[in-house]
Parts: sequence; C-alpha cells; structure tokens
Amino acid sequence: MRAVALAGVLFVGIIAVESRQWREARAWHDSVRLPRHIAAAEQRSAFRTAHVYVTLGNDLLRQGNIQAAMEHYRLALKAQPDLLNARINLAFAYAAAGNNDKAIEEYLRVLELKRDEPMAHFNLGLLLAERGDPGKAAEHFRRALDINPSDDAARQELCKLVKNCSSEATKSR
Repeated sequence: MRAVALAGVLFVGIIAVESRQWREARAWHDSVRLPRHIAAAEQRSAFRTAHVYVTLGNDLLRQGNIQAAMEHYRLALKAQPDLLNARINLAFAYAAAGNNDKAIEEYLRVLELKRDEPMAHFNLGLLLAERGDPGKAAEHFRRALDINPSDDAARQELCKLVKNCSSEATKSR
C-alpha cells in the first residue's frame, strides 16, 4: 500500500512538472518574446561561463602556470568580450610572461572599455616606463592619481619619472 501511495505522489509530481512546462511552452508559443528570452538566457550563461574561466585562470596564474591562465582568460573573453577583469588579468599575464607589447595592447583595450580604470593606467604606466617612454608613462600615472588621489604606488612611480616629488610635480596637467 505504501509503494502505491509513493508511486501516486511521484505520478502527481510528474504531472505537475509536465503541466507547468506545458503552460510555459504555451505562453512562449508563437511569442515575440521567445527569442529575447533565449538571448537573455544565453547571455546569463555566457556571463557565468566567463567568470568560471576567469576564476580558473586566476588559480592557474597563482600556481605559476601563466600560459594556461592566459588561455582561460582568452576563453572568458570569447564568452564575454567586455569582461574587464578577464582583460586586465590577461594583460597582467602577458606582462608576467614577458610579452609587454601584448600587455600594453590589452591595457589599452581595457581603457577603451573603461577610461577610468586606475589599475590599467598604473600598470600601463609601469610598462611604458620599462619600454623607455617616460612621457606617456607619466601621463598614465597622473591619470591613476586623478582617479585615486591616495594611490601611493602611482605617486612613487611618477616621482621616479619626474625626479621631483613635490606635490606640484605629481599633479595632473
């Protein structure tokens, strides 16, 4: 008797789920909203997928596996091209691998997406200073300081470039 009752409960549960799905299917049938609903679901899925790739890339980077980390950041960007933390982390990984030109390209892409990204300005300043372009490096350190006036690291790097650490020298022009 107990097995029959349990089977009855399961059957009612299946019917309830199927009827809910049928109601949803009827609601979407021949609907203009269906493509938008599907696109939104795909976008949410791509967003989650991209964040998983970034998290895995961060773990790989911490383990010192720079090439695998870069591949995960690229996969994240394939799923979500405007994901800033994936692009910033990819730029950082390029720099860690010694590919400063690619790192600079990525930081410039970050700044195309978000002009006021202090980390991108700071790291770009470091790379440009290392490349031998102190004028452009100073511009990025100043921009980082405009965004975050308490950024002591940007102030120190700017002081190294202008060789004058007065507050006037480190102000933006």
